[in-house]
Amino acid sequence: MNYEWSYEPVPEDSSQLFRLCWQMESWLRFVVYVELRAARPDWQEPIRKHVNDWPPRSLANDKKLHHMATAHQAALSYLTFGQLWLIIEDVENWPLFEPYFPPRQISVARILEVKAIRNRVAHFREPNPRDVQRLRLFLEDLEPGFRRFSDRYSQNRFRPREKGQSSCNPVFDLLRRDWGFMADGIEFLAFESEWLYAPEPHKQRPQMNARLSLLLRPEQDSGTENGAIYMLHVSQVIEQIDAGYFLEASRSVHEELIHIVVSNSLDGLLLTIPAVHGPERVAELVFSLLNSARDSQLENTKVVPRGLRFEWPEYVLWLNHFFAFPPEDRPEVFQLDSQ
Repeated sequence: MNYEWSYEPVPEDSSQLFRLCWQMESWLRFVVYVELRAARPDWQEPIRKHVNDWPPRSLANDKKLHHMATAHQAALSYLTFGQLWLIIEDVENWPLFEPYFPPRQISVARILEVKAIRNRVAHFREPNPRDVQRLRLFLEDLEPGFRRFSDRYSQNRFRPREKGQSSCNPVFDLLRRDWGFMADGIEFLAFESEWLYAPEPHKQRPQMNARLSLLLRPEQDSGTENGAIYMLHVSQVIEQIDAGYFLEASRSVHEELIHIVVSNSLDGLLLTIPAVHGPERVAELVFSLLNSARDSQLENTKVVPRGLRFEWPEYVLWLNHFFAFPPEDRPEVFQLDSQ
C-alpha cells in the first residue's frame, strides 16, 4: 500500500487568533508599563511581587544571541501573559487599571478563557470552533477602555488658571523662574494658556517651539498629580530635529522618562515624564530635554534613518506606532478583521 504524505497548512482560525493575541498582549504590556511608571517611583516592585525570576533569565539568554538582537531590551517584554495578568488583577494594582477593563470579577473570569485560547495558539493546538468569536468579543469589550487609556495618554486635561490667578502648577512656576538663563532660544506654551517667550536675541525668531501638557487619569482633575504624566512636545522652527543626535544627547535621562515618540507626523518629538519625580526634578528634566532637542536640529535632515529604530529599546516609539499619530488620526485600538 502506498502512503502519500499530505501537508496540512496552518488553520485559518489559528492565524487569526495569533494576530489577535499579539495585539492584546502588546497593549497589556504597554498599559502596565505606563500606569506603573506614572504611579510610583519604585514601579518595578509590583512586578517583583509576582515574578520570582526578575529580571527574567529569558532576557539574558536572548541577549546572548547578539547577532540577532531586537529592540526588546526591557525585562517587562519578557514576562509571560500569565505573569502580566497577575500584576493587573492584584488588588493593590487594580485601581490603576480599573478604568480600562470591565469590572474585576468579570475580567478575571473571562481571562481564564483568553489564557486557554492563547495557550492553544502558542503550543500549536487546534482551536475550538468558537475561539475566534470569544477572543474578538473580549477585545471588543476592551476597546472603549483602551481608547480611554489612549485619550489619557494624549489629551491635556489641565484646567488653566483664571485671569488674575498665579499659576497653580509647581512645575510651570519653576520653569518660569529659571526660563531666562536655562532655555535660550525656545518659545514655550504650557497647558494651552501659559507662555514663556524666548529671551533676546531670539524673542522675535525663536529657534524651537515647545508645549507642556499634564495628562491625568480618567477620574482625576487638575487638583492632583498622583499618577499624572507631563507630556513635552518639541518642534523645530527652521531646521529638522535629528532624532539620532537627540537620543544620544539625552541618553543620561532616559531612565526617568516613560516614552520618547519620534514622528514626522508630529513634526518633532513627544516626551512623557512621570510627575512622581516631583516638581523640581520634572522641571530639571524639561530643561535638559529642551536643550538637547534645540542642539540636535540639523538642516536638511528629513527622515529618521532606517536602522536607527533597532538601536534603541522599547521606550522609543517610532513613526508607525499608534502614539506617533496625532490623536485625531489614530486607528482603532484593536484591528479585529483578518488581513
